[in-house]
Amino acid sequence: MKNLKLYVGKLVRLHPARFRLLLASVRRRGQALENCFLIGAVSGTGRKLICYGFNQRLEVAPDDIVLV
Repeated sequence: MKNLKLYVGKLVRLHPARFRLLLASVRRRGQALENCFLIGAVSGTGRKLICYGFNQRLEVAPDDIVLV
């Protein structure tokens, strides 16, 4: 994934291992989470994608996602 800006506005899912880590922390707070996120931006350094879920904002590496 060389030009990450091309992925802004796309729906993605997290890889299962990454999602399980996130899900464990969300469940401790008593919330629910689906594995479906929208890429909203590329971080200032250009190495991370900023993804938004229902009530979550995540900063993830491009290797941690799969396009839907």
